[in-house]
Formats: sequence, C-alpha cells, structure tokens
Amino acid sequence: MDRFTATIDGWTSWGRVFQSIEAFEPLIRHILSQHALPIAEIEHCTPGTNAVLKVGDLVVKIFAPKESGFETESDYQTELFGIARANRMGVSALQPWPAAGWRTNMSFRIWSWSISQENPLIGGTAA
Repeated sequence: MDRFTATIDGWTSWGRVFQSIEAFEPLIRHILSQHALPIAEIEHCTPGTNAVLKVGDLVVKIFAPKESGFETESDYQTELFGIARANRMGVSALQPWPAAGWRTNMSFRIWSWSISQENPLIGGTAA
C-alpha cells in the first residue's frame, strides 16, 4: 500500500505538496508507528526545500525525492557528514539509523528527531 499518493513530476509539483499535511500524514503516521513513537497532531514548520513537519515533540524531515527534479542527495550526505564529525569531536549529535522497509511510490529520505529531549535521530529511506 502506498502511503504517499501525490504525484511529483518536477519542482512545481513538489512546491505544491511539500508542506501538505494531508499528503504526508499517512506516511508519517506509518513511520512513527513502525518505531513505536508517539503519534500526535501534525503541524507545519518553517518552509524550506524539504518537507519539515512537527508531530508532537518530534520534527520529521522528508527530503525532496528525485522525482522533484531537485538533487537532495548532497544535502543528505552533508548532514550525515556533519553529524559524524560532531560525534568524532565529542559534540552531542543526533544519530541516524539504517534504512527502513516501508513502501511509497517515491524514493524519500526521511529523518525525525525529538525537540523536547535528547533522542537518537530516526532516519532512513522509504522506497
């Protein structure tokens, strides 16, 4: 079952959907339930290039998929590098986890982190 059904076929279509709670809610709820995380009301965060939504005490970041026409792989890798570097230097940083196994009709990279307490980063690839 696809948990994201909006059509993304370029930057314009991504721009219409990346802040849509309705479009991302099934995917977000599935991811949180798969990891026994609390499900709460989904709210908007400050818009950027990627979908970033607040769910209770969590923030969920969904990188624009390749179908958007925007290359986010370098952004994703840069964030991973920054986290790894902070950890090597002894700076408390969020921790990514391996790719998960949920299905969507898009290839999303997804991270989530707690805004109220120190919690590991939850991240992966939905494919």
